[in-house]
Parts: sequence; structure tokens; C-alpha cells
Amino acid sequence: MICPFCTHSRTNVTNSRPRKKTASVWRRRECSSCHRIFSTTESLSLQDDVGIRSRDGVTMLPYNRGVLLLSIASCFAHDAPRGRQAAWWLTETIEGSLLQMDDSSSPQTPPTATVVDAATIASSSYEVLKRYDQAAAIQYAAKHHLL
Repeated sequence: MICPFCTHSRTNVTNSRPRKKTASVWRRRECSSCHRIFSTTESLSLQDDVGIRSRDGVTMLPYNRGVLLLSIASCFAHDAPRGRQAAWWLTETIEGSLLQMDDSSSPQTPPTATVVDAATIASSSYEVLKRYDQAAAIQYAAKHHLL
């Protein structure tokens, strides 16, 4: 980890705790050079581990959290401030369910990669939104042709 204050490349972890609600770890670090203390959060990156099979069934795309996050946030036109706050947590919930889905029967993917259909992501996102906000779920379903 690079120190954000002096850009020195050596830091020591002085305290570490797993987060209860997300798959991440909070760490307190101290720079070996300037001795300043800062905190970091480590979380799982799905970009290299999850592949998205497009609706045509042939094209493989890398997972992009930003696309899902923006797609969720845009469905809260009726309550934009609430949507900006909720989109991140809703995306976390959807990603958690993505890790439990696996359809890696495609020979194009490495055996350790998880492959998920785009339609499966859309329906999972719809189900999560439906439990949280009916109006946002309807907007999402209309946008992704689920209804």
C-alpha cells in the first residue's frame, strides 16, 4: 500500500477488522517513512472473476460494477437523493447474489471464473429492487424489458 501523504511504498498494518455487513476488511496503517496513520478498506473485485454472457448468448463481457450501480441509481427518478444513497448498498446486495450464481459451462471461460447471464443479473436486480422500492423496480423492469 502506498502512503497517501508521502507516497512511500511501505506501510505497516497496525489494526485490522472484517466488516460485518459487507465482504470487506477495514485496516489501520502506518507509513514506515513519515509515520502518519491512515485507514483503508479492502473489498472483493469481481471484474476479473465474473463474466457476463450477453443476451445473444455468445458474447462474453467483463463484469463492471459501475454499469450496475448507474443502472440501479437511474431507476430512482421519483426520489433521486434516496436513489443515490441506496444504489451502492443495493449493488452490494446484488453482487452478493452474483457470487452464488454460477453457470460456467461455457468453454470460453477459465474454470475458476463465474459466468452469469445478463438476463439473470437483470432479474436478480429487479427482485432486490422490488423488496426495497416498488416504483424503482417498475422503472428498472421497464428499462430492461422484464415486464
